[in-house]
Amino acid sequence: MPVRAVVILVLVCVCVALAGMMLSGSSAPGGARRSSAAAGPIGEVRAVAGPRSGGMSVRVPVAVDPTAEESGAAAVHIRGRLVDEAGRPVRAGEVVCSIPAAGRVGPVGCDADGRFAVRFAIPVDPRITLEVLAPQRCTMFRALHLDAIGHDIDVGDVVLRAGVLFSGRLVDRAGVPVSPGQLGARVTLRAVDGSTGPGAFDVVNAAVTAVAAGGSFAFRGWWRPGEYQLQVDGLARVDAEPVRLLPPETHVDLVVLRPDEIPELRGVVVDERGEPLHSARVAIGSATSGAGSIEPDRSAADGSFVLRWAPPLALHEPVSLSVARAGYRSVETPAIHSWGAGRVRLVLERAPRLSIRVVRAADDSPVEDFVVRMISAEAARRTAARRGDALTGRTHPGGVVEIGDLQAGDWVVVVEPAADSGLAEGREEVQIGAGAPAPLLIRLEERAEYRK
Repeated sequence: MPVRAVVILVLVCVCVALAGMMLSGSSAPGGARRSSAAAGPIGEVRAVAGPRSGGMSVRVPVAVDPTAEESGAAAVHIRGRLVDEAGRPVRAGEVVCSIPAAGRVGPVGCDADGRFAVRFAIPVDPRITLEVLAPQRCTMFRALHLDAIGHDIDVGDVVLRAGVLFSGRLVDRAGVPVSPGQLGARVTLRAVDGSTGPGAFDVVNAAVTAVAAGGSFAFRGWWRPGEYQLQVDGLARVDAEPVRLLPPETHVDLVVLRPDEIPELRGVVVDERGEPLHSARVAIGSATSGAGSIEPDRSAADGSFVLRWAPPLALHEPVSLSVARAGYRSVETPAIHSWGAGRVRLVLERAPRLSIRVVRAADDSPVEDFVVRMISAEAARRTAARRGDALTGRTHPGGVVEIGDLQAGDWVVVVEPAADSGLAEGREEVQIGAGAPAPLLIRLEERAEYRK
């Protein structure tokens, strides 16, 4: 064969071999590999062959992160099916997968059987959130931890409940709309029972929305039917009762108080002689539900105090008051005080003072270096080694000390002498009543190691 013909034949073989290599490199198993130029953005939706139904191949929409294909690395696959309360497929639903520091994949729709699938590259942060949305259905979400459940995830049937559209308007007691310029311009919605959705998915239970012109507001999405608390920034509702959301749509007028309409509870704190007491702490009593929402007040030099109403206290329900001051007995009144209904007079009685004299048991000579603690008799019986707080300093001329601010009840007085005194601890029980208790004499014995 002529040399020229041989050369041509060799060149043809080389070209065929190169073409075969290029074709094999452009396709991956299943024919899924694409060039980077053909790759779409995160959230591209395609239809791929899914489970067969009735002998036919079903086309299931898939949200695809193209980086999962280009890198050839392992990917996360999430699939499931959207159904209503009766188990019927929800065809109009969408699924979005949120990935920390990487964005979102989707939204992806569903096929005629409610099925969906999401695929993306394995993220650095294994915590992801799957959100499911559908018209007239409650928004559902589920937090997933890939390290705990793997990368091939079937969430099964996601039950979407019928939801409620919720909107409203802020008005004053005359029914006049309250504009955003007169308030904090936000309304907070929070479910009373806080229940979650069926299965492993949760339903959204709280949100915040802005107030528009004319005092109107509307919450985005569809909400689970039930009772919700509503709070308006900067304003108090006249009726603090929960609002019930009923399908398909609920609209309410929330009656709010303007800042200059918020009622107050005013009064004065005095002693037994009628003299005003300053620095007394006045608060809504513990017997009143929701008392923690009201800021306490300190009585002024003339004994006066002012408390301002705030939710969730019911505006028309009477409240109890508690008042305390050093050197006086604390008082809590019955729930008889109404907001804005005149001036309240609170009388405090001086707390009894206990005089204690400490001596050596051997010769009744005064002991001047000691501290005094007091614990309830009941606590002392439960735990013999228990100690109350120190009520005095260490040095007491003549061995005499007075303890004030005592509350009624049975108490144990504990006297602890200095460690180098050679004296043992002394204890005596005392009953504190309405009047001043009798002086107490406590004799301290020598510790065993110091006895001769």
